[in-house]
Order: sequence, then C-alpha cells, then structure tokens
Amino acid sequence: MSEPGEGLAFSALWHAPIPADRLGWVALAAGVATAAAIEAQGAGAIQLKWPNDLLHGGAKLGGILVETVAGAAPPGHTAVSIGIGINLAGGDRLARSLGRAVTDLGACGERGGGGSGGALVEPQVLTAAILRALDAWLRVLAAGEVVALQDAWSSRDALSGRAVSIEQGAHRLEGIACGLAPDGALQVRTPGGLQRVHAGEVSIGALAS
Repeated sequence: MSEPGEGLAFSALWHAPIPADRLGWVALAAGVATAAAIEAQGAGAIQLKWPNDLLHGGAKLGGILVETVAGAAPPGHTAVSIGIGINLAGGDRLARSLGRAVTDLGACGERGGGGSGGALVEPQVLTAAILRALDAWLRVLAAGEVVALQDAWSSRDALSGRAVSIEQGAHRLEGIACGLAPDGALQVRTPGGLQRVHAGEVSIGALAS
C-alpha cells in the first residue's frame, strides 16, 4: 500500500453508444492516454502490459481498472468507470514490500536527469493532463477508429514477441505474445495455434520446459 501522498488514484465515468465488442478497448485507450500524459510531464518512455499495467523500465508504475456501471448511461449507451492509479513516490519501498519490480514517477523522469525528483509534478496537473488525453482517445474509440488506437497501443506493447504465462483461474496458458486482436484481446501463439485471451493475470518469462 502507498503512504499518503505517494500515489495518485482517481476514477472517471464515461458513456457512449459503443457496441459490446468494442468495450475491451476502453482500458487499452485509457492506457495509451495515461502513458502519453505521463511522458508529457517529463517521464521517460512508458510501456503498456496487457491488459492494464503501466511500466517503466520493466517495473510497474501504475494500473488501470475498468468496470461497466449499470444504470449510469442514457438508453443506447454503455457506461464504464475508469480507475487510474499511479505511483508518485515510494517505488523502492513498494518493491521491497511486494517482492516485485515497482517504480514511481519521481524515479523515471528525464527532466533534471531523472532521480528522485526527475518527473515529479503536482497531482492536479497530472490528473488534468490524463483527463485531457483520455477524452481525446475515448473520442477516437467512440468514432470506431480502432486501427489508430491499436497502432498507438502496439507502439508501447511490453509483451509483443515475449514468452508469457497467463493464469485464468485453474487454467494456465503459455506461449508467445503476438499483439492485439481486433477486439482488443491478447493474441498468444501456442503449440496448438494462435489463441485470443480476454482476461487473466499475465507474467513475462521463459516458457516452461
């Protein structure tokens, strides 16, 4: 858990008349928007780990959670809550506590040579930047321009070409990540052929022998 002041977390409610087969792109659009906004504030290159993680240098910087909200949209529209969380500071402590690679915005800056203060910005400024970028990319999604969104996401894809393991309850799938399917699912090449993954916990690493 982050200490007070070490994290930025907020939610945005969005609704649009989009078909169900496009809902999988909402979290991906939020990832593209958030990564671009963070970089604009002085951070280095941000990558995206399907379906909802923000990475810098292979370490987790933040995450996104999207949930459908019943009864929160006009007829013919679908409403979703988009939750965004970013580590502003305390990445080293979180990494020790969780036993995995975690970073924070202050450690991944380009301005001032990086370091503990390299990319620190006022949370309100960062929130506003993310919301502006989010609005722009959600408009792209609502207009059905999925190819543009897919290209933007793929340019930040942290999994493409890498061995991955996906935990889906009691089921485990291993293969090579091959980018996004037209519906936003993760494509994984396995010995049995190309499969689409719509949900699951993804780990990066060597395939089991």
